[in-house]
Amino acid sequence: MVECYRELPTFPELFGGVSELLAGVPAAQLPAPLRALHVAVAAQLREAVARAAWLRVPLRLQSVASVAIRSFNPAFEDDFQPRKNMDPDRERAELAGLKRLHTREKKGAVRELRKDALFIARQRQAEEDKTSDYLAARGKRSMSIMQDQEANWKSMKREKSGRGVKPKKEPGASI
Repeated sequence: MVECYRELPTFPELFGGVSELLAGVPAAQLPAPLRALHVAVAAQLREAVARAAWLRVPLRLQSVASVAIRSFNPAFEDDFQPRKNMDPDRERAELAGLKRLHTREKKGAVRELRKDALFIARQRQAEEDKTSDYLAARGKRSMSIMQDQEANWKSMKREKSGRGVKPKKEPGASI
């Protein structure tokens, strides 16, 4: 079994614990035919673990030559137009242009609709304000008419009861 796994890099970790367990078992407690086998297996395993640990090479950082980052010379076009699609496929470029035009028209239409809605809302509010002002003025006029009628009624009632109209006090006169 040791011969099968001897070449593994993890051999000391796999069989180190087994080697310690075999070394911990006293040979005197084993039957006579197993004593010689126990001693031989323990010695062979101990030597194989020690040899595998000794043959290990410590890890070291691999030195790799650094690779330069590829750089490209930019290609500038003298007649660059940001609104024009430079796609070599003419149909796809035309379709993208039409989509852009459609989007711009749609935004303009939404803007006009908002302006119209705002204008209509202002007109409606002006009509409501005019109506409420008219109703408020009519209510005030009705209240003033009713107050005048009540004042006339009270003055007539006082004349009939014989009290008459109270004389007005002269300013500066004291009683």
